[in-house]
Amino acid sequence: MSFQWEMHPESMAQSAAIDRFWGGQARSPDENRPFFELLVRGIANHLPQIDSRIEESLKNWKLSRVAKVDLAILRVAVFEMLFSDDPEKPDLAVSINEAVEMAKKFGSADSASFVNGVLDSIAQSLKKA
Repeated sequence: MSFQWEMHPESMAQSAAIDRFWGGQARSPDENRPFFELLVRGIANHLPQIDSRIEESLKNWKLSRVAKVDLAILRVAVFEMLFSDDPEKPDLAVSINEAVEMAKKFGSADSASFVNGVLDSIAQSLKKA
């Protein structure tokens, strides 16, 4: 969903995108829909802060150069790390590990190490704060 959003932002009004995804593409039980909606709405509502945090953690790299799949994965993880108020919110290590696993599955050969590096940098800055 986040990847689709990145590719076609003009067509991704939150409610319409959620309904379209859930109606045609979702292969997940309905019980996962509230968490899915939390992620979509949360990322949309905090996108400038999420992207700023990601960009601050990039070393000699611009956000516009990040692969779209990697960016989508990073946005989900950073939202979880910074803004999720889910009572079952995973700790930083779990969020990072889940993102790395997604990067291995959906990204390029270098995606997992790239995602891990960016998220580790963000986690370290959060621990210092």
